[in-house]
Amino acid sequence: MKEKEIERQTYTVKQAALALQTSTDNVYKLIKLGYIQGLKLGSLKIPKFEVSRFLVDNLGRDFDDILKPKEEMAV
Repeated sequence: MKEKEIERQTYTVKQAALALQTSTDNVYKLIKLGYIQGLKLGSLKIPKFEVSRFLVDNLGRDFDDILKPKEEMAV
């Protein structure tokens, strides 16, 4: 008898970036700034519910200024 496949409860940073349709750099920035929480399990993981919470809590918010590279902000 084959074991049932277990549904994953976490994303890698790359998977979270794909789910949020952004770059991995932006995901790392959001974590560093405290908008998204992750945990280190070998590598950095982000719970799926945390991605959902981020979307709900920030619906309608513009993150362009927050996520701009420092070079662009100086212009």
